[in-house]
This record gives sequence, C-alpha cells and structure tokens, in this order.
Amino acid sequence: MNSTTDPVVTIRSGRVLGRADGPVTVFEGIPYAAAPAGELLFDVPRPAPAWAGVRDCTAPGPWVPQGVSIASPDLLESSLAEDNECLNLNVTTPDVGGSGLPVMVWIHPSAFQAGSNSESRFATTAALARRGVVVVAINYRLGAPGFAEIAGAPSNRGLRDQIAALQWVQDNIRVFGGDPDNVTIFGSSAGGLSCALLFASPAAAGLFHRAIPQSSGPVVVADPDEARLAARTWATRLGVEPTRAALAGVSRKDVIGSQLAAVLDFIPNLDARLWGAATIRAGFGVVPFIPVLDEQILPQRPVEAAASRATHGVSLLLGQSTSEVEAIAATIAPAAGTPSEDPSLARALGLIGADDPAVLEVFRHNRPAGDAQRLFYAIAAEYLARAPYMALAENYAAAGGTVFLNEFAWATPVMGVAGHSAELPFLFETYEVFQSMGLLGEDIPMQLTEEMQRAWISFATHGDPGWAPVSLSRPNPVKVFDADSNPVEPTPRADELAAVRASKALANRG
Repeated sequence: MNSTTDPVVTIRSGRVLGRADGPVTVFEGIPYAAAPAGELLFDVPRPAPAWAGVRDCTAPGPWVPQGVSIASPDLLESSLAEDNECLNLNVTTPDVGGSGLPVMVWIHPSAFQAGSNSESRFATTAALARRGVVVVAINYRLGAPGFAEIAGAPSNRGLRDQIAALQWVQDNIRVFGGDPDNVTIFGSSAGGLSCALLFASPAAAGLFHRAIPQSSGPVVVADPDEARLAARTWATRLGVEPTRAALAGVSRKDVIGSQLAAVLDFIPNLDARLWGAATIRAGFGVVPFIPVLDEQILPQRPVEAAASRATHGVSLLLGQSTSEVEAIAATIAPAAGTPSEDPSLARALGLIGADDPAVLEVFRHNRPAGDAQRLFYAIAAEYLARAPYMALAENYAAAGGTVFLNEFAWATPVMGVAGHSAELPFLFETYEVFQSMGLLGEDIPMQLTEEMQRAWISFATHGDPGWAPVSLSRPNPVKVFDADSNPVEPTPRADELAAVRASKALANRG
C-alpha cells in the first residue's frame, strides 16, 4: 500500500480510515466495544456494533468518563455523553500491508481513576512502532464505573474491558500487519498492575504471550468485603445504596462527578472501617477504587497464581523505579525533616501495614540522617512495590516460568530521585511533555531511550531483553537503567529487601 496516502483497512466491524505519519500509519479511536451507555455503564463490555461505509479514525477518540483527571474541561464534559464511544483503541503500525509483526498493547496509567490512550505523556507510540512493532493503545473504564464493587454488577469491569480489547487484537490485528500469536502487553503504574492482574487472570488466557508490568507500585488486590465497604462509603455520599439498580437512578454526571468528592473524602479520612485496609495500601492513600478478587477475572492474586502454576506460559519483564512511592504517597508520609523517632512515622507505616520494628531498624541503619519522611518512602517502596514483585518473580521462576527483572534508577534533577513511572519519557520519547510538567529537567540522558527501547522491543519480539532471567540457583540478575553504565547486577539493596520479606506484615501482598 502506498504509504503517502491515508489507508483504509477492513476489520470485523467495518472499514476504518487511518493516516500516514512519516514511516508509520496511525488509526485512532477504533471502537472495540459498544459505548457503555445507560445501564451498560456498570455491565460487561458488549461487542461494538458494525458500521456502514468508512469510519474516520484519523483523530483521537473520546476519553473514558472520569472524575479525577488532567484532561481539559471540554474533554471531560464530552466524555459524559451517553453515546460516548470511549471503549476505543489506537493502532500504530510500521507496515499496514505487512504481516507477522510483533504486537505491543499499551495499558495506560493513572491509578485506575484517570487517563487515556491518547494522553500526550505517552500517546506517541510511533517511537516504538518505528522499531518494527505494531503498537495498540487501549482505553478502559475507570473509577467507580470500572472498579466499584456494587451489588448486581459484574466485578472488575475495567479489567473486563482490557480483556475485550485483547480479544479484539486477536480478531483484527492481522490487517494492520501484526501477529496475533506474538502479543506483549505493557504498562506503567495502574497499567503495569493491570498487566500483572491479566497475567493472573484465567479469563485472559491465550490472549497475550508476554507482559511488561513496569513501575506499577503495589500489587495489592482488594478482598470483596473491603471493596464493598469502599463502594458503600462512596454510594452513601450519593444518597443511594451501592447497587446497580439504585445507581441506575443517578445521573451519569453525578456518578462521575462524585468520584472526585470520594477521593477528596478518602485522602484525609484513611479509616479502614470506611474504605478497607487493602484499599488504603493499594491506593497509596489517594484513590478508593481498585481491582478486587472475584471468581471469573481474579480468583487469585498474581503471587498465588504464579506459585501454583506457570500461568498461561507467559514470559514476564518486571520493573520498578528505585524510589517508587515518593511522588504519590505524600498524603500519608511524615513531613520532611521529621525525626525518625516521631510518632508520625509509626502512624504512616501503620496505614500501609509496614510497622515492623525490625524492618525499621535495618532502614535506619542504612540512613543515619534519620529523616522520617525518607525512611517512610524507602520502606513503603519495599513493602508496596519491590517485595511483592520479587516474590512474584521468584514464585514464577520456581514454577518453571521465565521472568526478567529491571530497575529504573536515573534520578531526575527536578525530583532528586528515580520516581514513579519515571521511565515513560524515555520509552515514548515524550521529553518535552514531561519537561513542561516540571518533572524532567533539561539535561536528559538520551542513551536511556536507546537502552530501554531496545530491551522492550527485543523482549516483545524474541522473549529476551538482553540479560539473564531469574534463576533460583544464583542471585537474581537485575538490569539497572541509570544512564551511565546501565549494568546488570545482583539484587540492589538486598539487606532491606530481605528484612521486609521476613516481616509477617508482608502477608497477603500480591
């Protein structure tokens, strides 16, 4: 096909028009499921209806309705329309007339409460597609419509959307040059956690072959009772029972708008009797709606699924940032400069279930300055992020699975640490966007982009990022992305990890 003209391809729902963008072709806003209108807002995703003629897919599609977002007011207002076809996806391909190309499916971040497949921080999937892969970026339901545990409605609706999108990839990706038998899912933050949950989900079996959960923070999943508790606290603010029937009488605008009020109520009132302890841990004290254990989608936590069987035969590339929680747990952290003996540290650690004196002693020894905030962030990162993921990695390796580890360690001059999702501007080449947000600084180590993209693409293509997998017969090799030597080394900060993993407070994580 002539790459200088805008191409038309035929998928199961009808014909779609894309646009040429240099060496790649982009199709945006393709519906993979029906608009979640009316009672469908809290239902399973339904197939997208077919259309006649050619559908224009040359511009971004609608955003999912969301009450907590960095989107413009116009975008948020338009997302409230009943006919909003927000369950859409974008496809970027280097060869729309080709075949057999690896496929990478991007699941966006933002705490299961916000975000979009066309958000500027990571919308330039062309950076990866130029390296020879077909990239798909998906939307999924967020906040209460996606994850509130309400009576009469299926659980984990946002994850069900992701599974429906992966089924769409299986059914349609060949016409974009992709190989449905070589699909890698990847994501950061909530998108990374989604990858870990899909890895554990029997409902997603066979829909992908590799997964890259990156910078995903905690891998805590709510128990049903806790999730119902959080939903009741939210619904009470709306003046209704937390049931699908009762919520049907609430306007879409009020359902979505109430989510911001729920978050603002959640942050200063971190009471497990109102929201549930797992909700507080998983949401870093910021967000109240998270995935939940259920019979169909998540019968087990990822660590349990990995230990019991080599789940789906999927290979994993697991990664974290060195300082995973500093940018997102400020609402519960002690104030900067607070002495480590201050009671505020014990209170903050108690909120995340990390108040083990033996663990605190190890971290204090390694940080003699004794600042309570620095100690909290370091301990929280181990409890909520690295320790559960290392358990997942080792359990999976013991069950015969293949798993590789990485750590993003380059500290931005703005933040002074390698924080949550700090890898994104390098993976997607969106430096200017992050600079405009005041998150990156001016002196950018461009070599990180080459190192990371090469590893991600190699893993998606061949299942090998370029270093050894986890093996129980040797120390775990971890690729450290630090902008200089980018070494592969044994587990960093092994004494702190060991202390946390020995703690009884780590039970039921992952």
